[in-house]
Amino acid sequence: IMLTNNTCDLEKDEQACRRTLPVLLGRKKALTLYRGCVVLWFATLCLLPFWYTHAWGIGSLLLLIVFARPAFRRLLRFTLTAPQRVAEMKGIVLANLLGNGAYLISFAAAITGGFS
Repeated sequence: IMLTNNTCDLEKDEQACRRTLPVLLGRKKALTLYRGCVVLWFATLCLLPFWYTHAWGIGSLLLLIVFARPAFRRLLRFTLTAPQRVAEMKGIVLANLLGNGAYLISFAAAITGGFS
């Protein structure tokens, strides 16, 4: 969320002499970092359940692919510019709700025996 917001404000922060990470990296590298973080986030949500049980991992992976993948793919297309900030922040919230929600649902199902 902070990387999204700070990258959208990059030009304004440069003029105000703020030293945020996107200002230090520049727009192109900040966008590359942002996209790498999105991929890492989705991969973590996909792989972490396998650490605990195989059945829970399969259920979580299916939920993520069905419900959360479109939201994460949308995040990768963001340009992180000021005019698009509201839509991009809504996209981050949606990805959090769907990705983490799928993870929590699969965890609850694993605890109650729903995926075994």
